[in-house]
Amino acid sequence: MKKVEDNLDQRILVCGESINSKQERFELRWNGKAEAINLAGRKPTGTLRPSREGSVNWNTTENLYIEGDNLEVLRILQQSYQQKVNMIYIDPPYNTGKDFVYKDNFRRGKHHNEWLNFMYPRLKLARNLLTEDGVIVVHIDEHELHHLITILHELYGEENALGTIVWDKLNPKGDATSVAVQHESIVCFAKNKAAFLANGGMKRKKPNALKMLKKAESLFKKRGEKYIPTDLLKVAKKYKLPQHIVEEHSSYYNLKTINKEFAAWIKKEESLSRGEAAYSNIDEEGQVYQAVSMAWPNNRKAPDDYFVPLVHPVTKKECPVPAKGWRNPSQTMKKLMERNEIVFGKDETTQPRRKYLLKDHLMENIPSVIAYGGSDAAFFNQIGLKFDHPKPYKFVSEILSFFTKGDDIILDFFSGSASVGHAVMHLNKEDGGEREFILVQLPEKIKPSFQSSDPHLKTICDIGKERLRRAGELISEDESNEGVDIGFKVFKLE
Repeated sequence: MKKVEDNLDQRILVCGESINSKQERFELRWNGKAEAINLAGRKPTGTLRPSREGSVNWNTTENLYIEGDNLEVLRILQQSYQQKVNMIYIDPPYNTGKDFVYKDNFRRGKHHNEWLNFMYPRLKLARNLLTEDGVIVVHIDEHELHHLITILHELYGEENALGTIVWDKLNPKGDATSVAVQHESIVCFAKNKAAFLANGGMKRKKPNALKMLKKAESLFKKRGEKYIPTDLLKVAKKYKLPQHIVEEHSSYYNLKTINKEFAAWIKKEESLSRGEAAYSNIDEEGQVYQAVSMAWPNNRKAPDDYFVPLVHPVTKKECPVPAKGWRNPSQTMKKLMERNEIVFGKDETTQPRRKYLLKDHLMENIPSVIAYGGSDAAFFNQIGLKFDHPKPYKFVSEILSFFTKGDDIILDFFSGSASVGHAVMHLNKEDGGEREFILVQLPEKIKPSFQSSDPHLKTICDIGKERLRRAGELISEDESNEGVDIGFKVFKLE
């Protein structure tokens, strides 16, 4: 049996005088790297020929669908789209031997040389297309995750790494020989992190914020209405009490009962994150809020001006001051009082807290783990198409919403089933945006096992374009979506 050590660099296992430390530095090297760099620098030799026949709304659409090898297409796009693409969203081969679109088993090379040689020039060319505040987002699994991050460090700069999102698919897969895998990694890099953060950075809308605000609004409208407490209804039903007796013991909705119902609803809503569930209070104006500490956050003591006590509005007595002082100076605390942004207890014995309104904090940081177990199976069944493991367009749409604005350009040069194009149309429908997509796909023939019942669908491109057509038709069925760009211009590499 072959020993594990046979696959390791013996210089790492044995420290000896033969290793010259002056020649060592951290880098990723592999056989063929120089040629991969040269490939990125070659001039394009092909041209993109327009194909009106396969297009939709040629005269009005801004979306592009390009059929051809993505390396050559990326070279060609340098001429017209350099520094114009706001987001690159790709799902490249994982080196698992299972993906459907491109060759996806590069294991002949001991150090995964072929995968690196395949990806490096494409990632290098892609960077030139990004705007200064643009981002690249890459789906990958554990087979090449470490290599991907290392070459992105080299091409984009380690200082421009935005982090890695773990997509929890909620569906463990595997066998008894290893850990069951139920996640993918989504690696995120900015071309210039400072520019990206200055333009809004990584935020997302709290997924359940609007639902919470609507629930609070419906409860607040009940203020002053008569109601019969649940416990009384149970007793009345059990003992068959007359209605007039029940009515005599009815109550009226006040702020206390409204908050009690809202807190109970929050507790039952399992979809709420901890950050969302913290907004469990409704104030006298019907605003949803959470009360947070106003204590000085540092270890050292605050200046004297941060120790001015607050007077309770009812008892007119001073409330306790945090041991290290308030978070803000006295003038700021005074302004917070005037704006009704401080929450007091029932008397002066409780330390006051800061009121954060949900309507003013609808955005939150993007979490490192996002759970989504849905699929596009229902959509593909509805339109009569078949494709192996397409990315769910609603999940892709959510990722797009983290990084793009209304008129951004999104590029996917591993288009596959055109999930990104579908997601762009869906997101524009949802938020009224005018995002544009550029999809690039090799017109590889469909495997017999995935052959469609439609004889005209012979390649991956055929499936992708048909998927976009059907998705666009479904969107256009609703007249309110009239302004959504559901078209695309087809170009073929020659």
